[in-house]
Amino acid sequence: MSDLTVTVFFNGDCPICRAEIRHYRAHAEREKVTALQWVDLAQHPEALASHGLTAAQAKRRLYTLSGNGGLKCGLDSFVAIWARLPRYRWAARAANWPVIRPLAAWTYDRLAVPLLAWLNRRREAREG
Repeated sequence: MSDLTVTVFFNGDCPICRAEIRHYRAHAEREKVTALQWVDLAQHPEALASHGLTAAQAKRRLYTLSGNGGLKCGLDSFVAIWARLPRYRWAARAANWPVIRPLAAWTYDRLAVPLLAWLNRRREAREG
């Protein structure tokens, strides 16, 4: 794996997460982007254990691991994905603008993560 390659760790049990990753994977395949690898934490719950994350912690957020071993989480992981997809490079740049970055990080951390966690608990309770 080169330093430019990023491994994306996502919660395949979450329908919203799964759909979003499916969207990014389709773009990567169409554009012949090989710098992204995908790991479904529902299939490999131990994948981030060597980084001190339990399966439950890992499935709660989006994580990426760069070829040089740098682990990123949340907005930084989205930026890592977007930077490698030609149609999303603008989003990677915009996400780092001084006004946008704190707002986007806050939205992910304070709204998206809790909402997705709540929806997944609700879904699991209905199924279980």
